[in-house]
Amino acid sequence: MPYINQVEISGNVAKVGISTTSSGAKAAYFDVAIDSGPGYDPAFMMTNTVWIRVNCYNKVAEIVEKNLEKGDYVIVFGRLMSRKLKTGDCVVVEVKAKRVEIIKKQHRIKVSQ
Repeated sequence: MPYINQVEISGNVAKVGISTTSSGAKAAYFDVAIDSGPGYDPAFMMTNTVWIRVNCYNKVAEIVEKNLEKGDYVIVFGRLMSRKLKTGDCVVVEVKAKRVEIIKKQHRIKVSQ
């Protein structure tokens, strides 16, 4: 059975950064805060927040640059990528976005019972 590298994440955007690659292509990144539910100790009922870096290129990066702000909710479809940091032996896992759906913070409606 072949392995397929695809991932879908959703959460709130923290910071957004824009740059240009050495070949002149547009590049963007943003961090997504994902609430993974209550922590391991039910006595504290704390939530564990996982931070994921998302990288976008070309057309997706242009759309992110024009439309994405801190606090927006996103749904990201893409692939998991890893890279080794220049210092130390740490490996960082990130998402390379193929598609980003943006839900602006002012358009969110909270419904509860």
